[in-house]
Amino acid sequence: MPKYSEPFLHPANDRAMHRCRWPADVRATLHATTTRGWSLRPPKVDAMTRYACWAVLTLSLAVLPCATRAQAPARPARVEPFMPVTDSLRLYYVGRPVGWERYEFSANSTGSTLVADFDYVDRGRRNHLGSVTTLGANYAPQSLEVTRVTDSSRTVTTRVVVNGNSATVLRAGTTTDVTIPDVAFALAPYQPVSQHLAMLRYWFAHGQPATLAMVPGGPVNAVAIARSGIDTLDTGAARVLLSRYTIDGVVWGREYLWVDVSGRLAMFTSAAGGLSFKAVRA
Repeated sequence: MPKYSEPFLHPANDRAMHRCRWPADVRATLHATTTRGWSLRPPKVDAMTRYACWAVLTLSLAVLPCATRAQAPARPARVEPFMPVTDSLRLYYVGRPVGWERYEFSANSTGSTLVADFDYVDRGRRNHLGSVTTLGANYAPQSLEVTRVTDSSRTVTTRVVVNGNSATVLRAGTTTDVTIPDVAFALAPYQPVSQHLAMLRYWFAHGQPATLAMVPGGPVNAVAIARSGIDTLDTGAARVLLSRYTIDGVVWGREYLWVDVSGRLAMFTSAAGGLSFKAVRA
């Protein structure tokens, strides 16, 4: 897990403005590649400010209910208003720009649909995937299909169809029927990246449980999602606040997701298999 040299403070007002130092690999990529004049260069903080930050953080943890949030049960489910999104993500593999993901998250007659096109080239080899995720009320998964696309063929690599507490899962050419709990989500490991935004919305709509059942898995994986801080992005003209989430259990290693106040995916990073992979909104 990345180590930070300053405490993370919720910027509820100007008296507790959040400051952070990014992990070196994330910082290097963002400084070189973010668009629209974004810069995530961390501010310089002297020792006195650092100690003051720690004092404020300690007091906050002592008096705020959120200090015990990790031990609290999941919040009641609630109806979340749907926010349509159409965006493009610039993809980076081991620090090099390699391709794009373009996705559309739109409403349908029973819920919403996420359509994504994930396409990158690494050392001459193209990896092109398309996915369609169909969701019901409150982002409940109904179906997921991920297809590998070549110049001459389309092959379904992952398919999940959910019916109540049962899911029919196709993965690696094998179809199985899996029993799932009431709160569960369908997400193909690794790519496309935008699936994580749908999963995050589902997590919020179902009370932010400590763990979330996920298919495909072994046969079901327990995925831990947590809101781990708020980072300040300096565009030069204004400061933009990004909520940072950790996701543990989808792939080997921990993933990180940043979302802006409008609910759009700003950045994603993972080091599954020990190799750095990032996606930054363009």
